[in-house]
Amino acid sequence: MKSMKVLLCSAMLAALPLAAQADNHGGLSYSYVEVGYNELDLDNVASGDGVGLRGSIGVAENFFGFAEYGMFGFPGNVDLDAYQIGLGGRYGISDKADLVGRVGYAKLDLSAGSSSVDEDGYLVSAGLRGEVADGFELEGSVIYRDFGGQNGDDTAFAVGARYHFTDSVAVTADFESGDDSDIIFAGVRFTF
Repeated sequence: MKSMKVLLCSAMLAALPLAAQADNHGGLSYSYVEVGYNELDLDNVASGDGVGLRGSIGVAENFFGFAEYGMFGFPGNVDLDAYQIGLGGRYGISDKADLVGRVGYAKLDLSAGSSSVDEDGYLVSAGLRGEVADGFELEGSVIYRDFGGQNGDDTAFAVGARYHFTDSVAVTADFESGDDSDIIFAGVRFTF
């Protein structure tokens, strides 16, 4: 678990020099780091909350790498760590709107006391991201995750909003609703 966290952080830091050159295509930046509050509601089971860390690094005009980590604590000393890492692409449909797609690796680590369960899988998503007013952007997407096995897949719909106070600082709020769970994220984005 610690090695995955170190890997995600190291990959993002190593790519910073590339991001500074590659991510300037007119408004929407794909080079950022977000930190914030996460809440996960498992339908008819339990709710947990914790910290989330997400980031993206533009590696070419139309491509980016992304990484996400969510830590959730549930009642009864149950913890869930969720990881996603992968590649994405964007296609500008106007000066202020992009079609966005992502593919990647997903991992869940569930621990309860001394026992733990790990699941690995993949994700695919497609959506639209755009600046709807000066400093205000919206994003919507459909996300498919598959962890294998019976009932191991999930289709979720996600919406997000960001308000940019400056070119490099924004507040962000996201909501994702899947087959059996809902996730809320609220945080601060630092764009570089």
